[in-house]
Amino acid sequence: YSERKFTLNHFVDIWRGAKNQKVLSSHWNSDPIYGTGSCYTALEANRILKQLLATGYLWEDLIVSRDQMVSAYLTLGKLAPNLLAGQCTIKHTREVRAGTGNRSTEDSSEVKTTDPTLAKMQEDCLNELKHLVLETGRDMYPGKQIKGVNEIIPLQALKMISEKLPTSSDALKKLEYMTEYRVNLYGDVILS
Repeated sequence: YSERKFTLNHFVDIWRGAKNQKVLSSHWNSDPIYGTGSCYTALEANRILKQLLATGYLWEDLIVSRDQMVSAYLTLGKLAPNLLAGQCTIKHTREVRAGTGNRSTEDSSEVKTTDPTLAKMQEDCLNELKHLVLETGRDMYPGKQIKGVNEIIPLQALKMISEKLPTSSDALKKLEYMTEYRVNLYGDVILS
């Protein structure tokens, strides 16, 4: 693990046993951890790993590329040796919904909203966010050729915002991909 870099989302794919191009081409499917978390949804696996990050068992190293893009790669945290040695246990509460059968073997990476009205509202909110952020980015950097909103804020972050509807800068900063830099530049537009 020390020589190979992976993000939290990439590790979730490995842990859950995804058969996507990135996992297979990196030969993670031959690693002993591959597929051991297949009983978890992508959302639940992300929550578990974020809990490990928050409690110090994992750490994210931020690497800035030449293009000033930041990537966060997982590494072992300060408390990882205790966990690996079996000196501590981690408790995580799982959310169980009534009426859900067994998890399908299909790799579904997102939770589907069952209420069509709510889904429509979230979609409308997402579209409005994409438009506002893109126009704000183009206004802030008139000389730069910004082709899409994903160059400013990843679509995953905007989708999370449209679902969770944060009401403060602090709540925005807690969302994945929403760095302090992005919140400082676009937080007012998003929250308005």
